[in-house]
Amino acid sequence: MTRLGIIGSDSSHTEQYGGILNGDLAVAGLRAVKLWGADRAEAERKAAVAGIPAVVDTVDAAMEGVDAVLVVNRNGADHYAPAMRAIERRLPVFVDKPLTEDLDETIAVVRAARAAGVPLLSASALRYDTAIRGLARQLGELGGPRGVTVAIHNDWALYGVHPVDLIVSILGTGATDVYSARDAFTDLVTIHWAGGRFGTIVQARQAFEAYYVTGYARGGIVATHASTEKLRNTYHAFYVETIRVFHGMLQTGRWPIDAEE
Repeated sequence: MTRLGIIGSDSSHTEQYGGILNGDLAVAGLRAVKLWGADRAEAERKAAVAGIPAVVDTVDAAMEGVDAVLVVNRNGADHYAPAMRAIERRLPVFVDKPLTEDLDETIAVVRAARAAGVPLLSASALRYDTAIRGLARQLGELGGPRGVTVAIHNDWALYGVHPVDLIVSILGTGATDVYSARDAFTDLVTIHWAGGRFGTIVQARQAFEAYYVTGYARGGIVATHASTEKLRNTYHAFYVETIRVFHGMLQTGRWPIDAEE
């Protein structure tokens, strides 16, 4: 059994990931055994829902006697300290999106993990969504991706990482220019790569069109919506896929996403 400590109880991801782990919905043998949250009562409620046996009083206590750590605090500003503590303890770590809310902190976490040889995963769960992966595969079959457009409806602070991560996962790193425009109803962000590739993010605040993705290839256009599939009518399939990727990292010791990305 691989024992996991979870840091953070102020996000729905606590019970999502905890329930997936302890329900063997992704892979067998992973167990969330400890939970720490700033609000003890909230942590106890969520531990009961997810079947996590121990609620502890400190971040360090959640990292004692475990094999790996998940940092799932709702706000990225709360990720840096526990992520660095896990790295100091040489514990493989998943840090929920966004990795941090500060570029210097993000770089520090990545560099520390790389220097210590600690496996690190931080990504939008939608990167591993089966519908999005299928779109990327189809674009490859149509001659390779030339552009990706993602429509979102949520605020940038908590959800802007999703379209950015989707676009980079398909088009790669190395963007050369980013432009943005805003009015009372819409934000429009355009990203350019050398050679003509492009990414576009549209936030239409008065329209509900969350994570609708259109991909452009040399041989055609592919469109899809992020999957709404849930296991047991509760657990989002893309969180299940994320845990499978995390499990693969634990088995191999290899980062699922390149450090530079």
